[in-house]
Amino acid sequence: IRHAVRKDEKVEVTVPRSATAEKVLEAIAYMLRREDIVKHGRLVVSSGQAFISMKRNEKLGKRRDCMILGVQNLEPGNALPLERALALQQDLIVLFSGEAFQKELQELEWTYGRTSGHFAVERSILALKVQAQVLPRYGFEASDRGVRDMLQAVSGLNVYPEFYRNYIVTQS
Repeated sequence: IRHAVRKDEKVEVTVPRSATAEKVLEAIAYMLRREDIVKHGRLVVSSGQAFISMKRNEKLGKRRDCMILGVQNLEPGNALPLERALALQQDLIVLFSGEAFQKELQELEWTYGRTSGHFAVERSILALKVQAQVLPRYGFEASDRGVRDMLQAVSGLNVYPEFYRNYIVTQS
């Protein structure tokens, strides 16, 4: 889905042909962590020089050339809902506690020593390999920037005991 005005901005969502315009907007909002997309966005199709707005209950069908209007941009929002943040943490915990990651981490400890600056750098690189597998599923880049964006998106969730416990597990 491209933004109708900011044509360089687009987002990809996968929905069945039976999905309504409302469901497409919900999928975009969920992916970008932006409730305003459901509230204010509308799907449109181009008709010459004008746009024709799809009804909320209109099925997408074979259309794949829809655009969105009613929102400023298609940039990700800052907040990640608690249940999504917990799911993201669980995905990371599974991979961080996996045999392959633990083996590589242990090799780094033996090579550099746990308190070494080199160890810290190499551990970050190793962690990013895992994070890069998980972050895109939650709308973040598979990069250092994606990690920073994710940390910002969950920064207010440490007040929830389950989130904080998982945070401690991912840091150890």
